[in-house]
Amino acid sequence: MIGRPRPPANESEASKQVPEAPEPALPQPGLAARLAAVPGTSLVLGLAVVVTGLAAWSGDSTSSETLLAWGAVWRAKVHAGEWWRLLTSAFPHVGLVHLAWNVVIGFGWSETLERRLGTRSFLGLYVFSAVVGSSVSVLGHDVVAAGASGALFGVIGSRWVLGAQASRSLGDFARQHRSELAWTVAWFVLGSSGIWDNYAHLGGLLAGSALTFARERPGARAFLQLAGVTLLVPLAIWWIAPSERTTERVTQALEEGRWADAEAGLTELDGNQDWVFATRCWLLFRQGRLDELEHLFAQPHDDKVRTLVVEADVRRTQNRLADAERAASRAIDLDPSLGEAFLARFRVRMEQQRFVEASVDLRMAEQRSPADPGLPLARLMVAVVNGREADARHHFVGVSDPAERDFARGLMVDAGWPAP
Repeated sequence: MIGRPRPPANESEASKQVPEAPEPALPQPGLAARLAAVPGTSLVLGLAVVVTGLAAWSGDSTSSETLLAWGAVWRAKVHAGEWWRLLTSAFPHVGLVHLAWNVVIGFGWSETLERRLGTRSFLGLYVFSAVVGSSVSVLGHDVVAAGASGALFGVIGSRWVLGAQASRSLGDFARQHRSELAWTVAWFVLGSSGIWDNYAHLGGLLAGSALTFARERPGARAFLQLAGVTLLVPLAIWWIAPSERTTERVTQALEEGRWADAEAGLTELDGNQDWVFATRCWLLFRQGRLDELEHLFAQPHDDKVRTLVVEADVRRTQNRLADAERAASRAIDLDPSLGEAFLARFRVRMEQQRFVEASVDLRMAEQRSPADPGLPLARLMVAVVNGREADARHHFVGVSDPAERDFARGLMVDAGWPAP
């Protein structure tokens, strides 16, 4: 009968036993083998690499125009009927650093989850979390959003549900998932400052958790919970869509210079809303209706962030730089996450030739709104001041507004460089 070896009876007997040789370590699979073992993970992260690479090759992958061309999501686009962006926005990323971060961090988590669930279930969870995360982002704020974060937070939520079922206690769960818990807290803390999209993170986390809970505990209650999460988001989007469709119509009219149509659309919206008030001010300025503009600025608007940003730009063009800086600084105090406000103060400080402080404002704007369409021109201005012609020409490619391109071209000519 073969049994387990008994422990030595005493020290002398122990000294006579021959220690067993350690078992040889198993060879670790290479990267190619790991990728082949998890085709779902390889597919979704591979698509992210390809799409972001193509976006970077075709233009500036941190600009809103390029991101939207490659599938990013924006509230106005979704309300215009482009619902597919709720999924495609999981693949383009805001620059290569954003891509590298999500691929490197997300591969390990996705790999282990796919091995646990299987490829089909993993892909279903990834897509579902991406769509719900994008939907919550659309509901939460009006920005151009891109990246796999919503889907990856769904992966985290799924891993937490599975981990909670396998853990004996809360402490045991925390020890096993301390790395994910720490990263999640860090992401939400940084996201609160506007650097990342907490709406997509939260939506993906809830979606992945709910779907895994329903999968592991089949039944009517779990199904109803999952159905509620699935149906609530599109219903909410549809509920707020009418005013957003008007907003899109006004925005398009402004871009095409149809001032009368834009003004008519504004009358259908709540005039006390910050965006409506700010757009009306901007419209009056573009039309040269300065008396009406001053009448609007005379109304209380110290709590309207975007209106303060418009006022800062208007005062700058009027060479009232102290008033411009005061308005931009007030906007930053009200909403430190708004990169547009930092850009407004950047432009003022460049006019004042306070280049060091302007560079700080530019960095803050880049951190908070990396896809802001005003960033390429701001970077070009800094390059001109520092005499870096090659950098200026590189950033000129990302300047899309015709008036801004003319301004940028003039800056480069004034610097003694050939016009691009």
